[in-house]
Formats: sequence, structure tokens, C-alpha cells
Amino acid sequence: MNKTEPPNKKIIICFPIFISGNKSPKAKYLAHPKTEPDYRLGRKHSEFIISLTELGYNFDLNIFKTHLSYYINKKINQIQHTSTIE
Repeated sequence: MNKTEPPNKKIIICFPIFISGNKSPKAKYLAHPKTEPDYRLGRKHSEFIISLTELGYNFDLNIFKTHLSYYINKKINQIQHTSTIE
């Protein structure tokens, strides 16, 4: 491991995925940020949140869970392997 790096690396992945349904109830739980990027233009979350269903995807939650778990575990294994090599 590189000595300039902290010994305990942590990965935090946080993103909402809206599968389907009305976005208004979801948006009320998302606070407006104190600072925002220029592209947001003061818009509320409900003005730019979209679900996978609205985008035309036929969504199977079980298939999604399987694929997400596979890719997260694959990435974790790659990171652990890289850390042991350094």
C-alpha cells in the first residue's frame, strides 16, 4: 500500500434509483441542497427526477439486485487484490 494513503480505505456509493411510480412522494424527502450546480437552476427535485419505467425500461427488481450485487462484489475484489499487490 502507498504510505501516503490512509490504512483504512472505504468506498461509499450513494445514488437513488427510482424504478417506477409517482415521484412527488419521493421528492418531498430530498432536501434542497445549500449549494447547487449551475445546471440545476434552482429547480426542485421533482422537476428532474425520472424513473426507469418513465424512460421505457421493463424493470425486474430481482434481476437488478443480482447484477448489482455481482458488479459491486467484482469491484470490491479488484480493489482488495490491488491493495494486496501494492
